[in-house]
This record gives sequence, C-alpha cells and structure tokens, in this order.
Amino acid sequence: MKYYLGSDIGTSSCKTMIINSNGDIISKSIEEYTPISPRIGWAEIDPEIWYQAFLKTCRASFKCSGVSARNISAIGLTGQMVTLVCVDKYCKPVRPAILWYDNRGSEEALYLKSELDIKITEISQNPVNSTFTLPKLLWLQHHEPENFDSIYKILWACDYIRMRLTGTLITDPTNASSSLMYDLKKGEWSKEIANFLKIPSRIFPEIRSSCDIAGQINSVASAATGLESGTPVIVGSGDVGADNIAAGIISPGQGMIRFGTCATISVSLATPVLDKNGNCPCSAHSVPGLYLLQGTSAAFGSSVRWFRNSFYRTLTLSKFPSAEDSDNSYDLMNKEAAEVPAGSNGLFFHTFNTAAPYWVPDIRGQFIGINQDHRRGHFARAVFEGTAYDLKEALVNLSSTGIKIPKEFIAVGRGALGHTWSKIVSDVLGCNLMLTSEADASFGAAMLAGVGLGDFKSFGDAVSKCVKYTSNIKMETDLLKFYEEQFVKFRKVHKNLMNICKSLYA
Repeated sequence: MKYYLGSDIGTSSCKTMIINSNGDIISKSIEEYTPISPRIGWAEIDPEIWYQAFLKTCRASFKCSGVSARNISAIGLTGQMVTLVCVDKYCKPVRPAILWYDNRGSEEALYLKSELDIKITEISQNPVNSTFTLPKLLWLQHHEPENFDSIYKILWACDYIRMRLTGTLITDPTNASSSLMYDLKKGEWSKEIANFLKIPSRIFPEIRSSCDIAGQINSVASAATGLESGTPVIVGSGDVGADNIAAGIISPGQGMIRFGTCATISVSLATPVLDKNGNCPCSAHSVPGLYLLQGTSAAFGSSVRWFRNSFYRTLTLSKFPSAEDSDNSYDLMNKEAAEVPAGSNGLFFHTFNTAAPYWVPDIRGQFIGINQDHRRGHFARAVFEGTAYDLKEALVNLSSTGIKIPKEFIAVGRGALGHTWSKIVSDVLGCNLMLTSEADASFGAAMLAGVGLGDFKSFGDAVSKCVKYTSNIKMETDLLKFYEEQFVKFRKVHKNLMNICKSLYA
C-alpha cells in the first residue's frame, strides 16, 4: 500500500490530507489563519504563516492516521490562485503576499484597460481587472520600487510551499493563467506583455505540467516535517484545477461548483473561450489539454464564515483531525436556516463583495427588510440566499459566453457538505448538484501526487479509485420559480446599495 499527501494553501486555512493507493482517505487536518488588512480594500499575509500551517497540518495528519511521515510516497500541492508572492535571490519573501481579493491594483487595471486591454485579453483569454496578478505586480512597480527591484521570482501560494520543500522555483499552467501574463493558447509567458510593461523576464518562474515531479524533499524540509529526504514533490496546481480533479471533472462539458472563500462555478472545455463581456476568466486545467471557464463570487464563503464567527462560533477551530474535535457551529447555522422558509420572511442579505461578479470597489454589505419577527435563523438563511444570488449572477455571466451550461454540477468544498446551503444554491441556480464523499482541493492534490508518480495510470484511473459520489440534490421547480422572482428583487437591492455606497464611501 502506498500513501500520498495533498495540501491546499487556501485563503483562510491550510488543509492537508493523506490518501492511499486505493483512493481511501486516511486522515485530514486543517489550520486556520487570518490575513491582515493594512487599509480598506487591502489584504496580505506573511507566507511564513502558510508554511507553519502546512507543518502543523502535516504533523496532525501523521498523528491521526498512524501513517509514518517516512511512508509517504509523494506530495501534491495546491492553493489559492492569483495571490502574488515575491521572493528574492535568497528565496526569502520580499514583502507579505498580496492576496487575490486585494484591490490596490485598481488604478493599474484601469491603465491596462486603456493601453493594452485588447492585446492582454487576446493573449491571456481573460478580462482585465484588478483581481489578477498583473495589476498587483504593477502596483509594486509603481509604489514599492525597491521591493519590485528585489524580486528574483514571482510565485503563487502552493509554489512557495514547494520552494520551501524542494528549493525549486517553478509554477504550473493553472496558476500562470491567473496572472494576465500567460499566453493561454501557446502555453508560455507572454514576452510582448512583459516587454511593454518593462517587467524583467527573469522574474517569471519555469512552467511545468501539474503532474510533473518538481523535485524532492530536501534535508531542511525533512527535519521540519519528518518526511524522508528524496520524497518526490509533484508540481500540483491552483485550487480550481485541483478541485476539478477531486470532483472527477476530467472531460469537456462537465461542470463544478466550488463552495470556497471565493466560489467558482466552472465548465471544462476542449478549447479556451474568451468572454467578450469581460466577466469570466478562462484558465488551464490540471488535466493537460483541457481548460476551465469560470464564473466567480468573491465573497461567497467569506460571508458565511463572517456570519458564523460573529453569531454562531463557540469553539476555536485550529485543526480537524477527527469529528469529535470539529467545530459544530456550521451545523447549527445550517439547522437553524433550514427551519426558516424560503425567502427568509422578506429578509435580504447582500455580501460585502467588491470584486466578481459585480466589480464595485466601494460597495458594502447589507441586511435589508429586518422586522421584529426575524430571529438568528432568518439571518442565517438570508446569508445563504444572498451568497446564492451572487453565484446566480456569476452563472448569468457564464451563460452569456454562449457555452452550454450543464444541467448538473459536481459540488465541492467544505461548504458543500452543508445540506441547507447546497439546497438553496441548487434552487436559486436551477440545477442539480451531485455531492462527493470528500470535497476538497487537498484531495485533488493528493490524487495528482498519485498520477504524477504513475501509481494511478491515468486521470480516469485516479477518478475511478478515489472519487465517490454520495448524494444528489434535486432542484425544485416551484422553488426555482420563487427564487427567480426573488433574484429580480435582489438585483434592485444591489442597484440601490451600489448607489448609496457610492455617495457614502467613494
């Protein structure tokens, strides 16, 4: 029996999992952390926090599973895309990582749209906006020139952990395609974009396939983790690619919804598709030769997490080695929301979402329609419904590209395991959801480790052994009709809120 370790460096937590060559999950652990916000609209984190969280989750996984660290055959890594990590020639972070939802590159994005919009769009197959890596890099160039000049390589979250484990400075096509500097059709960094913006080509890391072996555990990492020196580390991918692997999305036309801090609704394609409306990014898949067109809701999971932390949480969640030690506050939130009728008795919630799918930098969150009969469960359901309306807007954007929308989506991510939230999303979007027994990018990373090592003979072999579908959530026609009417009202809430916030906060 062989064992593979997969780890996901997420926005708000590191999740690590061990699986065996039969596809069984042996253990999983989680360590939460909180990015800092030096100013409104900014978000960053010291990459060392990621590494320490990775070490803690590894130790917890080994302890819980009884599997020795020295019995791990390969490691797969995944993590948040877009987030910019800059390291110097000594492989030390030049500054804190700038997270994907940080909007400090808004002015740089406007400059790109005025000077290079069509060219960047054609090359990257992506719309130009401040979410992508390039505007953040240009912000550094303009506002922190000393830090910019100190950059030896730019990396993404899982790339940084791989560097700490192996000393290699590389990335993969999924992360590269979230940068606005990658030629998606050619599969290489765009010299044209870099030269125009005076970005030195030396800072771009080598691009390797997600299933390639990046390197081996070095002596320093071995001492820190207990992993055997020389253990292969697979290149891995951005979290969207790993999530799709974990969901079994390995063929064109399949769809997935990721219930994460940022929700992603994606459809796999045989060729890249450019959204001419500028809303939906297109990235490489972890599966070579496939692409993912994505609609996103940037404050999906973070809104639910904020509400949970503010009104439900009673335990401190530091790890997740077993069900007995888990935090039950999400379960309580789901239970109370399920007891409230659809529509939350007239209560609406609008997320504090300044990015996709709206792109309104000054907008704030809002509850509207509060009356004296509303209790905590009404607010919980309103939060679930509000996040679903955001995702509905993302689905509208996806549909506008002309691609065929699947009637069923595979739902992944921790939030998908909450039946109430999943059911609301199904009814609001008007699609069925298939749930899996395990729904996490770290699972996909572990699967990539097995494929990269050759123990899983193909992606199909990995999916057949690892992915287990457990239940199907059926969309209800009556509720779809009801939520379509509610969505029209929600759009009015959004329009009014946008105008109010512009007058108050712009």
